[in-house]
Amino acid sequence: TLRSSTGDPQDVWIDNKAAHIQDNASGGKTHITMSGITFANGRANSPDRGSSIYFAANPCYAVVSNCVFRDASQDTTYSYGGAVAVCGHAEFVDCLFTNNVGRRAGGAIYADSSSTSYAANEDGMVYLTRCKFYDNIITNGNATHTGGAVSFNSPDAKMWGLVLKDCEF
Repeated sequence: TLRSSTGDPQDVWIDNKAAHIQDNASGGKTHITMSGITFANGRANSPDRGSSIYFAANPCYAVVSNCVFRDASQDTTYSYGGAVAVCGHAEFVDCLFTNNVGRRAGGAIYADSSSTSYAANEDGMVYLTRCKFYDNIITNGNATHTGGAVSFNSPDAKMWGLVLKDCEF
């Protein structure tokens, strides 16, 4: 759990120009909770997903609330998720995503359920509730690259999905 004591994301900043949070745990459930934090200037170059946060545990259950993701960008051509990349279950509530740049898909968020290492996860849902997305883009765009704000990849009929409720774009 990573939480500001005041609950105000302006009070706690993680300025992560060259780092991101990644959990590669195997076996069991990895629960991650973050609240009231600003993630600024995230920069991904390796791995190529999520400049500020990459939730990659198997299975991962992440809850992120009242956080700000701003000014994240990516260095590699085949990068996914300008600010956040998710492989597993994640809930984002009352978060702001602004001025994030993805290269291939998901200027703000990229959610992927196609990886075989996450196939056993029975709940790969991604929920976005009352989140705001402003000025998020992808820069390596062509017909196969998607999601200026959010991109969701689920090539099969498993129980994976993206649910948006009361979000602003």
